Formats: sequence, C-alpha cells, structure tokens
Amino acid sequence: GSVSKVQDAFGADFMYHVLDTVTLKKLDDESIRSIVQVQTANLIKKAEENLKIKLVVEDSVQEWVIQHFNKDLGAASISSNFYDFYVSLGQAVLDHSLGNMEEIKMTVKNDIPVATIKEEDIQMSRSRNSSEELEEVNRELSEIIGLDEVKAYISSLQSLVAMQQKRREQGMKTATLSKHMIFTGNPGTGKTTIARLISRYMKAIGALTQGQLVEVSRSDLVAQYVGQTAPLTMSVIKSAIGGVLFIDEAYSLHRGKDDAFGLECIDTLVKAMEDNRDNLIVILAGYKKEMSVFLESNSGLKSRFPNIINFKDYTGEELYQIACLQAKGKGYHIDEAVKDKLTAYFNEVQSINAMEAGNGRLARNMIEDAILRQSTRLVSHPDSDMSELIEADFDFTIKVQPPKASDSPSLEDLLKMTQK
Repeated sequence: GSVSKVQDAFGADFMYHVLDTVTLKKLDDESIRSIVQVQTANLIKKAEENLKIKLVVEDSVQEWVIQHFNKDLGAASISSNFYDFYVSLGQAVLDHSLGNMEEIKMTVKNDIPVATIKEEDIQMSRSRNSSEELEEVNRELSEIIGLDEVKAYISSLQSLVAMQQKRREQGMKTATLSKHMIFTGNPGTGKTTIARLISRYMKAIGALTQGQLVEVSRSDLVAQYVGQTAPLTMSVIKSAIGGVLFIDEAYSLHRGKDDAFGLECIDTLVKAMEDNRDNLIVILAGYKKEMSVFLESNSGLKSRFPNIINFKDYTGEELYQIACLQAKGKGYHIDEAVKDKLTAYFNEVQSINAMEAGNGRLARNMIEDAILRQSTRLVSHPDSDMSELIEADFDFTIKVQPPKASDSPSLEDLLKMTQK
C-alpha cells in the first residue's frame, strides 16, 4: 500500500522512525527487533512527556512483543501492542492519581505484560475490539454525574460519523465537518474527564486511528526564545496525531498583539489542524468569559471551532452523588441522615462562589476531610462503624468568599486589554 495508508494505520510518530523499514520488504527477525526497540524508546519518552511518569521497561516485555509478532499484520501488530501499552498506562495513571514522575516498572507475568503500581500488577495488554470499546466508553459516560448536554453531544458524534461513512460507501459526497471543540466552564466540572472519553470514543467509532489524549498548557507549547515556539508546538502536535490534543487554559496562548511567541504557536496550530483534519481533534478549554475574549481576538481560530460546549457548575444534589461515589471508592459510605444537610451545604457553597469551591473537587475534599475527622472520632469511640461517615465527621464551615468585582472584569474590559 501507499505511504499515506501506512501512516494512517500506524501513526505519524511511528512512521517517522521506521518508514524505511516498513515500506520496502517483509520484516526479518532483525528488523522486528529493531522496530520493537524503537517503539519501546518511544513509549518511555511519551510516558515521561505526556503521562509524567518514569517508565522502566524490562527486556521481557520486548521479548513478549517479538514472540507475539503476527506475520499477517506485519509491523501493525507491533504498533498495536505498544498502543495498548500506552492507553493502559494512561488509564492506570488516572486511576491511581499518578503524574509526579513516579517510577513504574513494566514486566511480563504469566505471559501477560503488566505494570506494577503501588504493589498491584495491572494488565497492559487489551483485546477488546472497537464495539466492545464503544460499549465500555458509553458505560463510563452513563455513570458520570450530571453533564447531560455534554453526553447528548458526544452521542450525536456517533450518528454523524456513521452517516458520513454510509454516504461514502454509496458514492455520495460527504461533508467535511470540523470535530474540533471548545470546552468552557469552571474548574472541576469534568472537562478533562470528558476529553479523555472523547478520545477513546472517536477511536472506537473510527473517527481517529489511535485515540490517545495529549493534555498540555501554554508552557508546553510556547517557548521563551525566538525560533523555538514552532518546533516545540509541532512536536506536541505530532504526539497527538491520531488522537486528541487538549489545551487547558487555552486563552493564555495569546496575551495580546505584542505576544509574538503566542501568535506563532497559534499559527502553527492552525496549519497543523488543517494538515491533519481527518486524524486530529483539538480541544481548547478554559473559563467561559476568557475563552470568548480569546476567540474574538483570534478570528482565525474562531471559525475552526464551531463546537462550543459549556460545562455547567454542579448542583448540590449532583455534588452529593459525587461525594457518595468518592466515599464508596475509598471503602466508606455516608450516613443517610447526613444527605439533606450535606446537599444544602453544597448548594450554599456553589451559590457563593463555584469557581473557588472547585465543583467536583469540593466533593472530593469534603470526603477526604471527613475520613480524617472520622479517624480522630474513632479513637474515642472504637466500637463505631469504621466504614460509616456520620454528621460529626463533616466540617460544614463555609470557606469560600464571594467573587470580588475587581476579580471579574467585563468582556469589554478584557477585549480592550488584548488590544493594547
């Protein structure tokens, strides 16, 4: 097949390293081992840069990949295994709240590649097909508290892709619709979680080839010296091809007309979006007001992001449900008698300053504090239920302050600031 078809199958980063190997001849043992070594090095690099972990891959993992090489699939079988490793590592990092350059060791046990995290062996090899993956993503999406409008939008993406594919199969013209998105909302409203699900969802429905999520901010894209920003931005974009590039606090990319480095980053991003429009989704995230200003002052971006999704602040009832899930995940449950008071507390805090409270983080912090206070209580009452959180374990003190007028400039003021 053509080079472009191979690149679509394997990903740009893979092709960059092994193009000369995969285009000329069938792979011999030496070539297979060489590709596995390159893929291992890439995996370690991506784990450090994107997942913020120090990955140690034992030789047994490389030998496992070599032993499971599929001659019919060729190099794609190697790429598929390493893709599974990366996705599984990403999920493990999320599940175990890692990302501070912790050392993770990959090895093989009982002929299964595993990563040892906090003395737990986590399987790194997946065998689910696209329909199973889609079912899993839909299940996870349904379990997320709130965000009904966001869920409806994600479901509509499947219908869109399916219809365009059907038109293509019947020889009809297909619409090239932009899949790039803007997420607006306060911290803790689930933007990153949804972005991660979208990356897997789009892979499962065939809209992306890889399905990875690369999460970055301005510091990962904009350099400090002339001539460095474009290469830095492109290196990040290359790592996201086949998946989703999630840019948090995207409004900080361009800080006014004198921000030449930020403008260079945006120009590079726009070109890359056009060049990879069929295999890259870019999601810009940030506060609603700041993102409005950012788009108004960057008209070239505004037209390329027609899908603007607002993440509403959680209600007290939703935060109570989140708190119950947080407690359950840690082996506790909340006394039913606390429900009304805790819900009322969440409603009051949210009404005062949801941005400062942190939405979902408010529920998480509330549970973590309750567990700490329960430990102190149980010292004096050792016969009490160790898994139950009662009213005495919760601190209902209001700790947020109403937003100050000076902290919230008007949209017009912000636009003037960017034009200075």
